[in-house]
Amino acid sequence: MYRKRKTKKRYNPDKTRKSLYSKSKPCPFCDDKAKPKYQGKYIKVLDNIYSYDFWEMSRVKDHLMAIPMRHVESLSELNDKEKIEMIEVLAKYEKQGYNIYAREKDNKIKTVPHYHVHLIKIESKKPRAFLFIRKPYFTWKY
Repeated sequence: MYRKRKTKKRYNPDKTRKSLYSKSKPCPFCDDKAKPKYQGKYIKVLDNIYSYDFWEMSRVKDHLMAIPMRHVESLSELNDKEKIEMIEVLAKYEKQGYNIYAREKDNKIKTVPHYHVHLIKIESKKPRAFLFIRKPYFTWKY
C-alpha cells in the first residue's frame, strides 16, 4: 500500500489519530453521517476518505471500508449475526473484484480503534514497471 506525496500530506496518521479519536470525542465511525454505499442491519460500507493510491504495485480504482455499526475493536468482539453479515458483505465485494484487508486490534498503523475492513479495487492491467523511491528507514532496538 502506498499513497502519493500529495495524498500523504492530507493524511497524517498522528494528527488524524489525535483529532479523530480521543477519549473525549466520539468514534468517527460510530458518529459518521456519510451516506453509505451499502447499509445492512449490522454492517455499513463507506468510501475511505484517505484512500491508497497504489496497492500490490497497481493503481487503486476504488477504496471502501466495511464497518460494524456497533463499536468493537476486533473481529472477535462481533456477535454471530454481525460476523455472518460481515462475511456476506466481504464475499459480495470480493466477487466484484475487491481485495480484502484488515489490521489487527493493536496495530500501531491503525488510525481509528473501531474494527473495519478495507475493500480495495485495483486496475486489472499489471504494470510493466513500478519505481518506488524513498529514503531508507531503519529502526534500532537495544
